[in-house]
Amino acid sequence: MDMIKSIEINKVKGINNLKLELNLIPNKPSIFVAPNGFGKSSIAMAFDSISSTRLNILREYWHNGINNKDSFVKITEISGKTETELIADTSDNTIITKFDIKVINNKVTSEAKIMNINGLNIPKSNMVIKDITLINNIPEKKYLDYSVKKFRDRYTCNKYIIPNLEKLVNSKNFILELKKCKINLDNILRKKRINEHITELEEIFQKIPIKQKNFNSTFNDHKLINVILDDPDIQTIIKVYNKMFASLSEIEKVIYIIQIINIYKSNKENFSEIYKRASYERRKEKLEDLINSIDQNKRIVTILEQKGKLVIKFIHANMISNGEIDLICFLIYLEKIRYSSIHKDLILIIDEVFDYLDDANIIIVQKYISSFINKFSSEGRKIYPIIMTHLDPNVFKNYYFSKMKIYYLNDFSITIDEEVRKIITDRKSLTDDEKKDYIGKYYLHFHNEHCCLSDLFTKCGLSDKYNSSEKFKIRADEEMKKYVNDEHCDYLLVLCSLRINVEKYMYYKLDDKYKANFLEEKMTINKILYAENTGLEVPENFQLLSVLYNDFMHLDKSADPQNKKILFLASKLDNIFIKKMIKSTINEITNQGINLGEK
Repeated sequence: MDMIKSIEINKVKGINNLKLELNLIPNKPSIFVAPNGFGKSSIAMAFDSISSTRLNILREYWHNGINNKDSFVKITEISGKTETELIADTSDNTIITKFDIKVINNKVTSEAKIMNINGLNIPKSNMVIKDITLINNIPEKKYLDYSVKKFRDRYTCNKYIIPNLEKLVNSKNFILELKKCKINLDNILRKKRINEHITELEEIFQKIPIKQKNFNSTFNDHKLINVILDDPDIQTIIKVYNKMFASLSEIEKVIYIIQIINIYKSNKENFSEIYKRASYERRKEKLEDLINSIDQNKRIVTILEQKGKLVIKFIHANMISNGEIDLICFLIYLEKIRYSSIHKDLILIIDEVFDYLDDANIIIVQKYISSFINKFSSEGRKIYPIIMTHLDPNVFKNYYFSKMKIYYLNDFSITIDEEVRKIITDRKSLTDDEKKDYIGKYYLHFHNEHCCLSDLFTKCGLSDKYNSSEKFKIRADEEMKKYVNDEHCDYLLVLCSLRINVEKYMYYKLDDKYKANFLEEKMTINKILYAENTGLEVPENFQLLSVLYNDFMHLDKSADPQNKKILFLASKLDNIFIKKMIKSTINEITNQGINLGEK
């Protein structure tokens, strides 16, 4: 099976050396998940630095500010049973022999201007997006040369049978569809027999003047009509122009075919340039429709022809949300790539696009990527779309990305107690005949009573290590103490302790009359809302940190066997600001006389 086995990057931007063992599958979205600060943008910049001849790294992307001669990007690719190493370094590039590289990332920059206000020079920074050149050379205006008069002048009589196709011929659709028939039209021009049949039929048309209303009935069953229409190349032309031919009689079809053949013949020499112009106009039209569908009030983007180029200009970037910028930039750059000359397999890197989009726009972007993948696949080519994000991959799980593959990049070593993981991921099976959720109620939430599940744990193949909620919570609090003291600890148990103690704090701060109802609330967020509705002032951190401990408590069996999702979630706990928030939260809890490890 064809795939990209691994990617290695050496000394580019924030990366000293990074080797990713991947096995990327073509024509399938690959989601690269890593926290901010990991180096996702450095990966994107490394690929963006691959020129046609070598790795050309701009000064701002030098590793440690040094123009390193040993910088490189290496791809190990498998094609069939052959494994090949391709490398782009500062002197050579073999990646380009196999792949085209395209990178889409955040295009917003800051532009500083000095404003003189009352004699004082005051710097002012504006967010700007550089113009995007979609087409470097707009094709010259060239259209099909057509005159119905010239066609009719060839006839001595019955001139009325030649329809005026001027409006049709001047349309972009007609020219674009004529391109689809080009091979067939060239074949027809070379066929002596079919041209003789057409000439013979035209001569018959002109022998005797016939009233227009009688023309169809006179010729519709003529034997030459069927002979001409049975030609396979002419049948293809009729299929391409199926809407035009659908309502025509057999004789009318032949007359239209004769005109189309002659239109092509008289424009054959310039047809390539005529087609380029029609193709350009269609593309521009589609781009305008795409932009207008998003920027309905025309306050973000304008598209214009400038010095022979088609250019996108952004208006007042500092007045546009990050989500709007990212969506429009992404779609425009994807369209630019779609129409660029790509003749090899494509590696498409998408960085910092999804991270600021709302749910609706995430779906829109996925739709366009999915369509882009399908286009490549239908043409027998391979595309490797790599999407960099720090988001939970669940945001991508919908119809469009149903076949995506997730790669957690951060090499983060933690200790996870397998029994704790099983208690969380297998909680639905740890029930008795009445299907009561003992784990959720007594283990993963605070409860003022303990629960012993020794028989159930033995039945499910678990040890007695955590066969009571008391044992579980004592161990969780021990791991929290280690975390607070910057010692090596089990992050799953740390998050269990955090949630339990957040709930414990609220429980003991509540009036007694509210405590029973508080325990019956099913989710921590609901418990927080209940506590606030009673008048209790709940610390802000309790709700802010709920995103972390809720992710952990809702792991499923997909986290097995390598726990990559757990590694990704746990890496967030190593963030200096998150750690500070958790320590502050635990201090606030213990300062209220609620000690870790106590009931």
